[in-house]
Amino acid sequence: MNAYEICEAAEVFITTSRAARIALSTCAPNNCFHYAHLFAQYPKMHGAKLQISFPVADDTLRRQLIPVASPSHEVAALASLWKKSMGPVELNCVLLDGVNDADSHARQLADFAKAFDLPVKINQYHDVELGYRQSRRRMSFVRTMWRHGIKPELYRTDGADVGAGCGQLRSAAIEP
Repeated sequence: MNAYEICEAAEVFITTSRAARIALSTCAPNNCFHYAHLFAQYPKMHGAKLQISFPVADDTLRRQLIPVASPSHEVAALASLWKKSMGPVELNCVLLDGVNDADSHARQLADFAKAFDLPVKINQYHDVELGYRQSRRRMSFVRTMWRHGIKPELYRTDGADVGAGCGQLRSAAIEP
């Protein structure tokens, strides 16, 4: 789906259902400002929560994990614009064992979240056969963030037991 189709689908969903709210999840791809301005043209999108996949504040490592991700300064600008004109924003972080789960990563993420007044959600990693594992340092990471002024929400995605957790559907659709 492209951004226009997402807007159209969301408007239909909001209009035809009793949905009280909607959330858009994105990795904040290159040219993410274009999307923010596009979504702002759809009145029913106002109030939608923007969930940004932000596994690490370090731009180099984030681009290794999400090759299409925008630099952190663009993510910050997108978050500020969205909060001002559309609705709430949160950063979603999946901790990968030995990749982005060091105390230094927790401090960087906490500093970024504090600087832009953004809540952080620590999501569970679902194995999608990419060679990663769920971090064993999850609680240590959370404690480090607490010490730096951010109290992240620990979150477990529904649907993992049937292959419908975050990232699992995409993985199932791609041939190895």
